[in-house]
Amino acid sequence: MSWRATPWLSAVWLTAFGTAVSGARAECIWLVVGASDVSAAGIARKAAARIHALPAEERAEALVVRTEDCGEQRGMFAWSVGLAKSREAAAQRLERLRGVLGDAYVKKCMVRASSLLAFRISAVDRSIAKVPDDAVNWDEAARLSTSRAVSGGAAIVVVRHYEAGDADDPLEGRRERVLLRTAAGNMLTLSEDCPAAADFETSGRYVAFECAREQAADEVLHEVRVVSVAGQLVTSLPRCRAPRFGTTGTLTCQEESVDAEGALRLLPKRTSLKP
Repeated sequence: MSWRATPWLSAVWLTAFGTAVSGARAECIWLVVGASDVSAAGIARKAAARIHALPAEERAEALVVRTEDCGEQRGMFAWSVGLAKSREAAAQRLERLRGVLGDAYVKKCMVRASSLLAFRISAVDRSIAKVPDDAVNWDEAARLSTSRAVSGGAAIVVVRHYEAGDADDPLEGRRERVLLRTAAGNMLTLSEDCPAAADFETSGRYVAFECAREQAADEVLHEVRVVSVAGQLVTSLPRCRAPRFGTTGTLTCQEESVDAEGALRLLPKRTSLKP
């Protein structure tokens, strides 16, 4: 199937991240599309099968694009083997690749702000193509990286990828890397491995979020991490979820415990943060 359809912020973060541009126009680019598919697994396989046909110096630029990041309604994926600022430049790139990707075509894209494409990050990491066919806990969401805007023009990016290793790994190689993309364009790592990364909160110089860390009876228990906007870990709170910043330099989360009957109990826990 071919994709040929027509064509998240408070002032407190502005000092830390740089000034956000209000009302900026959407970026217009042209994609050279080498494959398309309706699923993340499908586009990962197609990209892996074709990438070696590209000249070595051009492989690094190839990435998977979600059609939503171009303002489209249909939920599809395109493997872009080139990005250009004009139709003419894209057409030249296409012509160079005709011998190796005969069915490639040019596609206009109005890039959605704070999207993965805006940051030139692939919506489906290349490692996803290596997920074993018999993996049972890999659904579509586990294969998709995501981006969401936060305060001051910054964005949180979660790169979901596959890491081969122990055959007894309960996550079957599922990994999530959490990044902060500042309004100034810097990319900072907040966590290299945060399963089920969720509940992102921002306040001044801090970012808080939760990661799934352990299983107790039928309940998943979490860790809350607070990281500075410089990428330094401020505090880690085991067995806590749902972080919320207070107005006096404090953070509250819901402390988790499981009783003898396996029932989950949540109690508010307050932590003072470094000034």
